[in-house]
Amino acid sequence: MVAASKAFLKRSALLRRVNAAMKNAELERRSRQVAAHYAQRLAATPVDDRAEHVREMVAARMRRDNVRSLDGLTRRPRIFLVGTEYEQERAGFIQGLEKWGDVVPLVRADGTYGLTPGVGRYDRATIDENSRQLVEQVDRARAAHGVDVLIGTMVAQYVSVEALQAVRARGIPVLNIAMDDRLIDHWGTHDGIRLGAMGLTPGVDLVLQTTAEYVPRYLVEGCPAVYWPFGSDPDLFRPAAAKRYDVCFVGNNYGWRGDLIREIAAAGVNVECFGRGFPNGHIGADRVPSVLAQSKIVLGVGTIAHSRHIVTLKLRDFDAPMSGSLYVTTANPDLHRHYRVGEEIVMYDSARDCIRLLKYFLSHGAERERIAAAGRARAQREHTWQQRLGAALSIVGLQGAGSGEEEPNASAGCGSDGKGDAAAVDGGRAPAGRSGSR
Repeated sequence: MVAASKAFLKRSALLRRVNAAMKNAELERRSRQVAAHYAQRLAATPVDDRAEHVREMVAARMRRDNVRSLDGLTRRPRIFLVGTEYEQERAGFIQGLEKWGDVVPLVRADGTYGLTPGVGRYDRATIDENSRQLVEQVDRARAAHGVDVLIGTMVAQYVSVEALQAVRARGIPVLNIAMDDRLIDHWGTHDGIRLGAMGLTPGVDLVLQTTAEYVPRYLVEGCPAVYWPFGSDPDLFRPAAAKRYDVCFVGNNYGWRGDLIREIAAAGVNVECFGRGFPNGHIGADRVPSVLAQSKIVLGVGTIAHSRHIVTLKLRDFDAPMSGSLYVTTANPDLHRHYRVGEEIVMYDSARDCIRLLKYFLSHGAERERIAAAGRARAQREHTWQQRLGAALSIVGLQGAGSGEEEPNASAGCGSDGKGDAAAVDGGRAPAGRSGSR
């Protein structure tokens, strides 16, 4: 009955929109509740988010629990990787990690890559299996060649905090990438167990947080955290000799993405979409770089789930500019930290604004190519996975790992009250009519 109801909702355009609006309202309501909770806590207990303080927090945490620093290591570190999606992570992230050390990935019982996804919101049997596999495989890797550090994209819905505590008890520092904290379920609980990356903090030495404004939430909970945006690989994502598509979008069809694409197409803009739920279907990670590079414009949609207002960083925010194509995406304050909007990337604040910008840049080739080239140059200078991972590993002691990268700031502009730095948002704003920003 439930499955049939869902199928009916998807077939009916009106009911689909009503259903999406209801889900969006609930998502935004719960997000406001969590934000208010942490605003109150941070007002009562301000945090010190300076980079040097966070480094001291990490060092003190490691000393307290006899976790070994990578300081003084005279060989390449041996890195145990706890991944989730091989295609996504093999599109630059794993290659960047391999430039810093010898990587041993977690595999499932059947030999496939990464953690086994659970069934439903909280699947205890899968969590137990993932946790057992993690600890056993770390022990085998230690016996074979040693393990110096563990890094992963982990949440409490997939692995237990006790498993990570067992890894740390073996003297191995644990770094966790919190990349989905915009999803409100990651701030909930199940039978008193905290979910998300926050639920794993007692077993983690450092959280790498991809949403800047959430860094203070971890700090007020006593867990070291830094703002750590995604990166890209300049060897994989590079310009093409010729353009095949006017506009491309790479991503699955959910939320309001389909509505946006239909509006763009109805306005006479040629847009090719690749992903589940679109006519072209899913394409493998090996094809994504060429599709991005062969497009005059890469369209980004930075919202989450059914929301048109809650935005988050996406991998495409770095892969698209790295590909040498013009990147036009949802207005997102965090992107002002990484690009000169209107000069290196372009942002829109509505479907109408998006269409206007796409038409403008399709008819102004020289300006389009100039911005695309500047975006590529910026991505090459500052936004590679090698730089991002080197910065992270330097915090747990790897010497020389921070070179070529900005000092990893704990919040990169977030004040200790947890609010974003408005100057970082407004500074570098492009002239009206170019970026579509905010």
